[in-house]
Amino acid sequence: MSEDNITPLSSDRCFLTNNRHPWDNRLAEVVSEIENNQHGRLGCKEDQELLVSNRAHHHISLSESEVQDAYMNRLHLFRFRIIPDGNCLFRSVSQALFGTQELHMHVRELTIEHLSRNIIEFLPFFEPLKPDDDLLDFAFHQIAKLRENSVWGGFESLMALSDMYNIEFHVILGGAVKNSSVTIHNYYYQRQENHELPMKKIFLSWLSCGHYDLATDTMEDPAETNLWLVAMNEEEEEEPKRRKRQSSKCHGAAGRRSRGDSGIEGAEGLALQLLQSPVESEPSVDDEYSEMKPSDD
Repeated sequence: MSEDNITPLSSDRCFLTNNRHPWDNRLAEVVSEIENNQHGRLGCKEDQELLVSNRAHHHISLSESEVQDAYMNRLHLFRFRIIPDGNCLFRSVSQALFGTQELHMHVRELTIEHLSRNIIEFLPFFEPLKPDDDLLDFAFHQIAKLRENSVWGGFESLMALSDMYNIEFHVILGGAVKNSSVTIHNYYYQRQENHELPMKKIFLSWLSCGHYDLATDTMEDPAETNLWLVAMNEEEEEEPKRRKRQSSKCHGAAGRRSRGDSGIEGAEGLALQLLQSPVESEPSVDDEYSEMKPSDD
């Protein structure tokens, strides 16, 4: 997709899919009720584990994502797995707005530009690591870090994305051992001049490992994520073989260095080899430079 003509799939669509569904309006009502009148609480890990354990007649322990999925499914939402490479927030927005994760770097660059131009306005959304850190210095430092690929986008990025694309985010989190309560909260930043414009809704799942997934109202197979995971698995399987080949080369070279021409091994053989070697002339600058060049291996 050319970046010269990048526009969202539809300016007024709900984030969920390319077209509005009858459930979208009902979903908005249900979620609004939960967020405003139930403090965003959907349930908890213990309740969901008890439910599935009673059905199975033995105890079942659920992961954080499984607990969240159970409560999302009751809202007719389904997890759309995003590539976990540190770009997940920008990939999620790219997928929701443009139908592909590939434009995540474009979304990231626009977010950085927006934060840089409006740094004072978004200053309250930066979260310094230490209470005594200078907030403005931290914000500049964080924006500089965001220019690097795979650096996580924080709350400041979420708010900037909301402002840029007129998005209302609904973030589902919890369901882990340390945070068993599953909740949903909405986050948005809308300027006064855009107050009358309908906001696009994007539902996200946030896991305690720091990863965002997208949630949609249809079960979709994330082809891009599947291909990425396959490539990662192949790379992991190849890594031990590569290390073994490298180790064999190193051991072979070490063995050759430790033996002299007389066949004597160890330090004695190496000393004898040095004594028998002819005196070499001083290397030239070109020779030294050639030694510094990386080998074809």
